[in-house]
Amino acid sequence: MHQPTITQELLLLCHGPLAGRPLVDGTRMACGVAGAMVTELALGGRISIEDDRITAPQGAAATGDPSLDALLGRIATEKRPRPVKWWVQKTQSGGLRNEALRSAVGAGLLRHEQWRLLGIFPANDYYPTDPQQREDLRQRMAAALGWQGGHGDHRAVALLALCDAVGAGSKLFPDLTGRERRKLVKQAAQNDQIGRAVASVIRSIQAGTSGAAAAAAGGGGDGGGGGGC
Repeated sequence: MHQPTITQELLLLCHGPLAGRPLVDGTRMACGVAGAMVTELALGGRISIEDDRITAPQGAAATGDPSLDALLGRIATEKRPRPVKWWVQKTQSGGLRNEALRSAVGAGLLRHEQWRLLGIFPANDYYPTDPQQREDLRQRMAAALGWQGGHGDHRAVALLALCDAVGAGSKLFPDLTGRERRKLVKQAAQNDQIGRAVASVIRSIQAGTSGAAAAAAGGGGDGGGGGGC
């Protein structure tokens, strides 16, 4: 069995086992998917993040995941290094989020159920195929959350930071106050070389979701799907 991608694991964590609904709204999830893809490429050594800008060598090894390889190709052929936020903004979309959900279903992490609201409007629920797999992953993140030194489980640290960035941290770790959780997440990321490398990815997601929330509160948005990161 292939190791799931960070995007697939993020989607697993962000869908509750009982209701099958996402723990966060579509805008946050779209930004999170884009950020998770950038994070996956960084963890795999296929891109470098320096001074908040992304570079990729020509001919970097493919990942075997179509979405990741498409993004890698775009980064490699870009004429100049672009900021992380630019790439997250460019990449995020409702379509990419739905493609990632289909990928998580295909990988066996999520189970898709389609139904009709009021018997008319199509709706989709996604349930963890194995709730224990989701809980095991959450426990790995909890271990990283409480670690005082370099943890070594880079993927768990990255997932921890991504979940907090999209707003799922309070749902996954309800026993912690927001201040406690943010402090521990920041500490875990600072003590981990990968966490430090993708810190700008996390900032780009947080900035985007905060901006989208402000726009919605002010009524200035168009009310449509993706929003901006």
